[in-house]
Amino acid sequence: MLEVVTRDMMVNEIRELVDLGHGNKEVIPGRYDLASASQTGRQLFAGTDPKPAVVFPPAMNAQWEEQIKRLYLLLTVKESAIDVPTNLEARRRITFFSNSLFMDMPRAPSVRKMLSFSVMTPYYSEETVYSKSDLELENEDGVSIIYYLQKIFPDEWNNFMERLNCKRESEVWSNEENVLHLRHWVSLRGQTLFRTVRGM
Repeated sequence: MLEVVTRDMMVNEIRELVDLGHGNKEVIPGRYDLASASQTGRQLFAGTDPKPAVVFPPAMNAQWEEQIKRLYLLLTVKESAIDVPTNLEARRRITFFSNSLFMDMPRAPSVRKMLSFSVMTPYYSEETVYSKSDLELENEDGVSIIYYLQKIFPDEWNNFMERLNCKRESEVWSNEENVLHLRHWVSLRGQTLFRTVRGM
């Protein structure tokens, strides 16, 4: 913001404020001297001639419109805690994606030079997707899988209910399609094999 004002709006005799801010105390003849200005009672941005020290409004052109948009974004964009995802997994994925934008990506080989590969995932009697009865089945402590995951991932459960346009949990169980989505939602968080298959 300071760069936009000092380089584009201030006239030449005021621009040594930038030099003074960077530790350059040398006084150049014919240019604005901060010490002498304070002794004579002149204002900081007061010029020696009738023309104003800050040229405003400036002559509008394409470059200036670009600077105005940039200055507006600098002044208005504020990072709020409301905009930060509460879910740790969402933060991790966004951080990973943001960091990947600045990585030196290697050049991909041509398709005919790529090696073919196969993925084998062995499993035995493990359930890939939880059934409806598995979701409601309680363990020796009286806790079901769906109840446990609702308490572990409360924000994700609220997002899931919003995606299904359901206000109450009973609305999810009353629709077979919603029950299928619920089985997938639970399996993604409780079954490693289901996550592996979905990732492939």
